[in-house]
Amino acid sequence: LVMQYAQKGSLRQNLCEVGQMKWKWKLNLLFHVAEDLQAIHNHSIIHRDLHSGNILQACLANAFVGDLGLSESINKVLMRHDGIYGIFPYIAPEVLRKEEYTVTSDIYSFGMIMWELSSGRLSFSDRKHDICFLMEICQGIRPTVVKGVPQCYNDLMIRCWDDDSKKRQKVSEICELIQLWQYEENFVSEFEKANKTVFNNQELSAMHPQAVYSSRFISNNELDLIRSQTVHSITFTSHNELKVGCSQIVNSDNIIDEEDNIHIEHIENLV
Repeated sequence: LVMQYAQKGSLRQNLCEVGQMKWKWKLNLLFHVAEDLQAIHNHSIIHRDLHSGNILQACLANAFVGDLGLSESINKVLMRHDGIYGIFPYIAPEVLRKEEYTVTSDIYSFGMIMWELSSGRLSFSDRKHDICFLMEICQGIRPTVVKGVPQCYNDLMIRCWDDDSKKRQKVSEICELIQLWQYEENFVSEFEKANKTVFNNQELSAMHPQAVYSSRFISNNELDLIRSQTVHSITFTSHNELKVGCSQIVNSDNIIDEEDNIHIEHIENLV
């Protein structure tokens, strides 16, 4: 397999710089990602591991989707018998509930990449990536929308990460919308106005020491636990109460130790 040399590395490595770029170049970058994803889906393939570490760059204003190591044909994709692999913030909630991967699972991951472009930060970098975090994803937690970002951009991003996979935007529609933003006068004006917003990504929360951005294994036992606590609509009134609730659930089921919240088998970092 011969691919273009990614001189600048990955989007993940360049997020701080990309976050400071003008929207014209951010949209150009985003369009190339969407275009590549569309090509993948047009060949009846689901990427299944889309994240900013797999978005490769020859220059900051351009990008292409790489690492199809976990990809599967739409007609053949099935859940593993023993669990799933993935980087926690990018795994679609339906996959965590043991539903099958679909092209809309990739769209959820694309929504997270949209947020990272708008913020210059990794998704959920201020949080511990444990089983409680995965439960919260299934209960609807998403990154906080960044102030000063054009509303049309935020609207699409929110549709992409909708909990209901059927409500997510199709990748062909995403490509059309981005091109509309790039060339239609009213949208061009809106994004130029957004360029004037002074944004300092250093003001956002510091990265949590247990925010992990390498692919990890989630066993079927852990997925069953996540599904049992989210499908049955167990809710908590606050984030702290949710964390306490998770600890009680985990310890009572004797599946996961409180100090080692989730059994993880590390595989090679896909970056």
